Amino acid sequence: MAKITTKITSFADVQKSLQEIEKVLNELTQSVNSSAETEVSDKDGKTGDIKTQRNADGTYSFEVKTDEGWKVPALGNSLIKFKDKLNTIRQTTPKSIEELDESDASTGDSTANLTTFDEKNNKFILPRPDYDSGWTEDAGTDAAITLQHNLNTTSFSLIDIQFSNSATGANATWANGITEDDPGAYIVQVKDSNNIYVGTGDDGPPSFDCADLAWENQPATHFRLRLWK
Repeated sequence: MAKITTKITSFADVQKSLQEIEKVLNELTQSVNSSAETEVSDKDGKTGDIKTQRNADGTYSFEVKTDEGWKVPALGNSLIKFKDKLNTIRQTTPKSIEELDESDASTGDSTANLTTFDEKNNKFILPRPDYDSGWTEDAGTDAAITLQHNLNTTSFSLIDIQFSNSATGANATWANGITEDDPGAYIVQVKDSNNIYVGTGDDGPPSFDCADLAWENQPATHFRLRLWK
């Protein structure tokens, strides 16, 4: 490459310098702005040149000229290809765990099951249970029902059981003890690695007296069992 004259003593010097600048710019343009559809051999171009290449499948990749010829960037055996430019930056709107549950129910995904942080409400949450029986009718007095959870374990980190006198689980209730007057209760017992019992004793399902609660003085009829491995 000829040296561009910086010491100007005549109009001829100006003209010569401008010609050299034009030559440099043309070479630069040619090295980075050649047609993507043009075939290029290893003898074309110089080290450091960059070229966009159209592939047989209609996608585009780029090539770089090295002292060993033209090379293409790749991850493993796959070329790095250009994708269509996005019109807008895609932003994910934070969802609550309840919204994730609803979305999973409609799409069949399991995002909620893998979530321990509620981004919308900015708080950590208890992981979704590994098994949820839903509201299930009990077996009656002195009887048990077998639930198949298929978790392949007999050891659980957490077991939760709720009860209600409604098939919909209205006014779901928990009890932390059995009184002499109202001894009924649900009993949870492991059967094997994939099944678990929920039963009642001679006194039947849970029943309690408390005038200030939404329902009382009648036995529960349904329960909901949740298990965490």
